Amino acid sequence: HRSFERGVQDHVYVCFHLSSLQEFGHDNVQTHKGTEPLLDQAAMFANAEIVVGAHGAGLTNLVHCREESSFVLFPMRPHADHTYSHMASALNLHTWIVTEVSSYYYNNYGTVSDAEVKLIVDTVRRAMGKSKSHTKSEL
Repeated sequence: HRSFERGVQDHVYVCFHLSSLQEFGHDNVQTHKGTEPLLDQAAMFANAEIVVGAHGAGLTNLVHCREESSFVLFPMRPHADHTYSHMASALNLHTWIVTEVSSYYYNNYGTVSDAEVKLIVDTVRRAMGKSKSHTKSEL
C-alpha cells in the first residue's frame, strides 16, 4: 500500500497535450504508475525515447533508458537534490529541467496551468531534437 505519491495530479491533461504533438501521436505516450510489474517498468523505460516526469522514486527506472535518450524533469523546490540529473548524466541522457513545474518535498505537484503545460510541451519538442528517434514518451 502506497500512502504518499508525489506527482502531477492532472497528468492525464499533460499526456493529452503531449499525445497531440504530431511527432508523437496518441499511442506513443504512456503513463508510468509504479504499480506495473518490475520487468514491465524496465521495458517501458528501455523503449522510451523521452522520459517526462516529476522528481520521485519512479525515476530510478532511468537506469533502463537507452543512451542518448532525453529526460525532462520537474524538480523539487528548492532544487537542491540533483540525484536524477546526476543519474541521467552518468547514463548519457540528455536532461531538460522545467523549473516552473516544481513541488516541495512533502507535497505533490498539484495541477498544472495552461502556461506550464505549454512550457512542458515546448521543452519536450526541444528534447525531441536531441533524441535519436521519436517514438515514445514516458510520464
